[in-house]
Amino acid sequence: APPITRTWCSPLTRCRQTYTAVSDCCSSLPEPTIRVNLHEIDFREWQGRLRSEIIDQHSEQWNTFKKDPKQLRLNEGFAPVLDMW
Repeated sequence: APPITRTWCSPLTRCRQTYTAVSDCCSSLPEPTIRVNLHEIDFREWQGRLRSEIIDQHSEQWNTFKKDPKQLRLNEGFAPVLDMW
């Protein structure tokens, strides 16, 4: 495999911690470029729940998310993928 020549992280602490954990195992990784425009999806009421719980309790929404993420709507019409931008 070709060498990794660039890495990126969001400014979130846990992203930097993940980079550190991975780079401890792969010492050849270059320092990451911190990109403030890297966002994570806010899943609101799904946050912190097990995938199996979401699938069991919100199967239609889960299927929408898996098929066409931008179509997912949570409570009050919140669109996690579209609203993150």
